[in-house]
Amino acid sequence: MMQTTLLLTLSLALPTSTQDPSCGNWSTGPDVTIGNLTDIGHYGAVGPVSAYSLGTDACNFGDAALVWQEGNNQHPVIAQHMYRYEDGRFEQLGISWLKHGFGALAQNTCCDCQNPNDLSLLGVGCSDPYTADLNGDQDGWFGGYWGGLGPRSEVNPTTGDFPWPYTTMGQSGDNIYKRLQVQTSDMDPNLHPDALYFAEGHYVTPHDAAAGNQHNNASYREVRTNTFANNQWVLQFSSPTTRMRSAIYAWKEIDPAVTLSVVDADGRMILGSNATDNGDGTWSYEYALYNMNSDRSIGGIYIPLPGGTTPTALGFNDVEHREDPWSGDDWTPVISDGDISWSTDTYSSDPDANAIRWGTLYNFRFTCDVAPTTGSVTASPFKPGTSIVWTFDAQVPGSTSGCDAQPYCAVNPNSTGSAAALTNAGSTSISADDLVLNAGPVPDQPGLFYYGPNQLEIPFGDGYRCIGGTVRRLPVSFASGGNLSRAVDYSANYAAGFITAGSSWNFQAWFRDPAANGATFNLSNGLHITFCP
Repeated sequence: MMQTTLLLTLSLALPTSTQDPSCGNWSTGPDVTIGNLTDIGHYGAVGPVSAYSLGTDACNFGDAALVWQEGNNQHPVIAQHMYRYEDGRFEQLGISWLKHGFGALAQNTCCDCQNPNDLSLLGVGCSDPYTADLNGDQDGWFGGYWGGLGPRSEVNPTTGDFPWPYTTMGQSGDNIYKRLQVQTSDMDPNLHPDALYFAEGHYVTPHDAAAGNQHNNASYREVRTNTFANNQWVLQFSSPTTRMRSAIYAWKEIDPAVTLSVVDADGRMILGSNATDNGDGTWSYEYALYNMNSDRSIGGIYIPLPGGTTPTALGFNDVEHREDPWSGDDWTPVISDGDISWSTDTYSSDPDANAIRWGTLYNFRFTCDVAPTTGSVTASPFKPGTSIVWTFDAQVPGSTSGCDAQPYCAVNPNSTGSAAALTNAGSTSISADDLVLNAGPVPDQPGLFYYGPNQLEIPFGDGYRCIGGTVRRLPVSFASGGNLSRAVDYSANYAAGFITAGSSWNFQAWFRDPAANGATFNLSNGLHITFCP
C-alpha cells in the first residue's frame, strides 16, 4: 500500500507533455523506449571516480501493454551510460549496473495514456518515470519491494532474460558502488575545454524483445559540466532528449561526415567511422563500434588495409566495467596481409574476456598515407553460436592496387560429385566493365547469382548460405557444360548505384540440383569482391 500511495502521488505531481509523432502509429506488441531523461543524481567521488545516476521516463509506443512486475524477472532493467565527443572522437566514459523495475505508472509524457489501472503493466501510450534517485538506489528496498541495481553480466540483452533473484540484491556499498561511474578528470572542463557530453538511458525487457521491438530502447541527451562540488563535477542537461536513438547518433549529428552503419544479426550493432585529412599526405581513421543488445558480444574487428601501407598512431579505447566479472585488458592491434585487426581473448580461453558487451562502445584508430574510400569492415562474435561475421559499410583506406576477390564460406558437393567453386573472370575494375562470374562444376540446370553486404555461413538447402543483409540478385542463368556464368552489367537495375568503385560485396551462386537430397538446390562458396575505379 505504501508503494501504491507514493506512486499515485508522483503521478499527480508530474505534468503531461507534447504528443510524440509516433503516437497512434503503434508498433505490434509492447514497445518501450525512453521518452525523456529527466534529472541527474550526484553522489560524490571515491578516489578518482565520480558517481552519477539518470532519471528516465519510459514510454510504450506499442499496441499492447508491457508487463512490468516486481519480485520476478518480468520487468525492465535500466542501463545508464555517459559519452564524450572531443577532437573528432566519440568515446564512452562510463556505465552503470542495472536498475530493476518494480511498478509502472500511467502518465502522458509521450502520448495519451490508455490506462490499464494496473501497476504491473505499462499501458499503450503510457509513460512511467523513475527519478535519478530511484535509478541510483543501490539496494532497492522501496516500500516493501525490491528494485535495486543488479549486474549487467546476468542479463541477456537479446532476449531480455535474467535470473531472479539477481546477485547482490539488497547490497549497498560506498558512494560509487553500482552507479554510473566516470573518471572525474574525464569531465573536467579545464582539461577538456571543447568537449561535448552525452548521457544515455537504455531499457531491456523480455516482452519488448519477444515482440522484436528492442532496437529503439535507448535515448540520449546532451549534458554539460557546471560547477565542482563534493569532489565531482556537477552536471546539467543542455538539450532535449533524442528519443529512440542510441548516443552514437550524436557523433553524426555533430559531424555529418561520419558514416554510421547498422547491422541487425544476433542483436543490433552500429559502427561509426570517419577519415580526416591531416593536410600532410596522411589521413586519420577513427572507428567507434557499439554493441546495443547482442548477447554474443563482439570479439574482433577487421579493417582492410592496402598492401605496402604501414599504419602509425594505432589506438584503442574501451570503457571500464568495474564491478562486473569481465576483464578490462586492452585489445592489441595486429597488422597482417590485407587488414589491421584488434581482438580480445577467445571465449574458450576466457569467457570473461574483454569483449564488446552490450551497451558498450569501443574505439579503434590509426593514421596512414592512403586516402579513404567506402569499403567493408567486419567484426566477429565473441560467444559461440552459428558461424557468422558482421559486415559494416565504413570509411576505409582505399586500395593502392584497387581490386580484390577472395573466396570464403563452406561448400558441399552437388550431383556432379564435386563442389561448385565460384570464381571471377575479367577485372573487378569498374572501368574495365568485363567482370564475369563463373560457378562450376554444376548440373546443367537453371541458376542465378546474388550478392549482399554481409557474410554468413549457415545451412541452406543442400549447401550453405553465405550472404546476409539486403540481397540483390542477377538475372537467371542456365548452366551449360557444367558451368553457370553471368556477366556483371554495372548499369543494370540490380547493380546501378550499388556496385561502385571502392565498394565491397559478397557473391554466391544458387542452382537447381535435382539430386540434392530432396532440397532441389545447392550453392557455391561465397566470393568477397572489392571493386576499384
